Parts: sequence; structure tokens; C-alpha cells
Amino acid sequence: MGLLRKKVPDEGASTTKKEFDNVRGLRFCEIFLIGGNAITKNLRAAIYNTTGLNNGENALDCCPDELVNKLDFAAYKKEFNVLAVYFNKPRFWVYDHLTVPVGPVREFDGLKGYWMGVGVIPKGADPKKPGFLTYRKTPVEKKSELTFRAGTLACIIDNDEGPWVMKAYRDSYGQTIDSLATLDQRYEKLPAGWKFRTLVLDRDLVIAPGKAGVTSQVFQDEFENTFDWVGDGSSNYLP
Repeated sequence: MGLLRKKVPDEGASTTKKEFDNVRGLRFCEIFLIGGNAITKNLRAAIYNTTGLNNGENALDCCPDELVNKLDFAAYKKEFNVLAVYFNKPRFWVYDHLTVPVGPVREFDGLKGYWMGVGVIPKGADPKKPGFLTYRKTPVEKKSELTFRAGTLACIIDNDEGPWVMKAYRDSYGQTIDSLATLDQRYEKLPAGWKFRTLVLDRDLVIAPGKAGVTSQVFQDEFENTFDWVGDGSSNYLP
């Protein structure tokens, strides 16, 4: 395909639905193998997620630092013949149950990850730089089902499109799961008209493809926390 156009590994033809329970507080990371057209900037990423893997003695750490320190992204770019490789650094899930179709497991110098779909890289974003998704809404194939159980705290950002629910927080910036409730006191770059709030759920909140089909949007905030859009009809109710 040439130096400026590369295929994205698409392993969606051989997926198996898996369920992961009690994942709130589980540490994971992702490797993006990025391909597409470097001239037109139509880029897509095959996403390999470590949830449910690599967690020997610590069931809640699926991205141990000793394996992260061995990663060789230049080697993976050559091995998989892609335009770039991006490491979505360790973060923690903040929901309770995950149902998702997964593809084959790939191993990156000992770190294992399930293929969990293909995402679109926003035009103008530089996937080689950390934080390229900061307040950039980007389409994703929404095939997973996320359940936030009643009695847990949901972190929500509202804008003119409706609510966005945090599904993962970055294990940096001094963050803990308990400190998320006060994020509104720390935001400095929140776009105009966007507002952060928290809510203790009085019933289960389920985010799934639903009426939205399989395409929705996500973004990350200035602390690299990830939010799912649910204003598209992809939740059982609007929190």
C-alpha cells in the first residue's frame, strides 16, 4: 500500500462475547495500531485492551508496570506494518460490569491484549502525542455493554449534545477513584458551556449500542479520563 497508506488489523470477524464482572477499580491499558491514509488523515486504530489478562497475583492490575516497561513501539510499528503505534496509558474502569465482543489475543513483549474493535482518529489530532483526544470528540464502534450498579457514583459532563459518562480515569495527575467527585474544582480547560457533575445512581445505568447502532462518540478530558456519550440513545436512561 506504500509508505503513507497502511491497513489496520481488523480481527472483528472472529469475535467471542466475554463478560468481566467487578471491574470497578481494575487497572488496564491499551495499544492502538494505527493505519489508514497519512495524506488525507483518514486514520483508524485497531485497539488491543488488557482487561482480564496479565493479572497474575493482583486480580485488579491488568497492566503491570514490569510489562509496560518492556514495550517497544518502534518494533510493533514494523511488525504490524502500520503508520503509528499509540499507547493508551494505564487507567482504571469506573463501572462495574463489562460485556464485550473480543477478538484474538495479541502479545506485545509479554503484555497481552484482546482485540476490542476499531476507532477513528480525529482529523488534526497527532496520535504520536499524549493527550491527542483531549476534548476531541471521536467516533467509536460501540459494541460493548457497560453497567454502573445502583449506589455507585457516576461522573458526568453535560454539553449541548446531552450527558457524557466517565467510564475510565487515568492513574496519574494525583487522581484516585475518591477524588473524582471534586474534578469540577480542578478543571481549567473545560470547553465553554460544558458542566461537570456527579450522581449517586438510584438504579443500574447500562450503556450499550441500543438505538445508536454501533457508532457513537468518546472524548478524554484534560486529565485523560475517558467519557462515553449517552445522549445518542445508547443508555437505558439519561442520568
